[in-house]
Amino acid sequence: MISGGQQVQADFALKPEPLFRVAGTAVGSAPGTGAQVQFINKAGENVAVPIDFNVATGEFSTRLPAGSYVLQIRETNTQGSLMSGDLSLVVNADLENLSVGLGLPPMLPVEVELHPTNSANEGADRGLRRQQLLAQVRLVSTEKHVQPLEFPAQTDERGALVVANFMPGRYSVEATPLPPWCVQSVTTGNVDLLQEDLVLGYGGRPEPIHIVLRDDCSGVRGKIHADGKPASGALVLIPDRASATHAQIGMASADVDYLFATLAPGDYRVLAFPAVEGLEFRNPEVLSPYLSKAVRVTLPPNEISNIDVERITLGKESQ
Repeated sequence: MISGGQQVQADFALKPEPLFRVAGTAVGSAPGTGAQVQFINKAGENVAVPIDFNVATGEFSTRLPAGSYVLQIRETNTQGSLMSGDLSLVVNADLENLSVGLGLPPMLPVEVELHPTNSANEGADRGLRRQQLLAQVRLVSTEKHVQPLEFPAQTDERGALVVANFMPGRYSVEATPLPPWCVQSVTTGNVDLLQEDLVLGYGGRPEPIHIVLRDDCSGVRGKIHADGKPASGALVLIPDRASATHAQIGMASADVDYLFATLAPGDYRVLAFPAVEGLEFRNPEVLSPYLSKAVRVTLPPNEISNIDVERITLGKESQ
């Protein structure tokens, strides 16, 4: 890390490497619409090389050093749908006449299951589709090397909840239900998506996302303190049952309590900061130094607990 006012000298030894021509055609590309062509290396990073693309014919060409890559082509067709094509490549010589077919990516189904404890909610899905009990479901990219990507779920022509037009990668799955419901679990196959990322690969049909909602939700409210006095600030709430990527943010002033409502019963950690702008609070490595100052709370079902939190000054980590 370089601090303000410091000067650092770094020396690099460069050596020439041969470049190989890689060329082909995006089959199914609509003339005149254009396409995004990129090469991803083994580290999952976009390789910054100039790429020629002919919008009339779908032909592309570039030059790359030897190595393993995934060629990705993305294009929005005239109906507004994302067309995609991927091809794994090992480059150690010129590659000509490659053919990459573009097509609609598979749909990712989202299933909703209800676990009501209140008899008034037992028929909540009668006459109302279960997915309508969710305000939002979205995939949020967790890959550091790409621009932030989000793919919201939507209903298809049959009224089913799906994520469409997504790109391969690693994602956090965020589900926001409508009161009185809260999220009990989010899984795909045997993967707990509250603890792990959703990994969408190249090709194949992904397993559905399965969301379980419960209605005996909890809440937590309280004040932020600084030097023993009520203060304003931002709250970070982290459930023990989920990773930091599922942290929630709240605000409070000196005379107005913070409030987190419709939480699943369980154990949580609460931290308060003057602000969270510039703080990667969903990055476990960034948040880790402050966790020893978090207030731990166990939230029982159907109750709102009161917890006051001491404000942490950013940069002052626990000793």
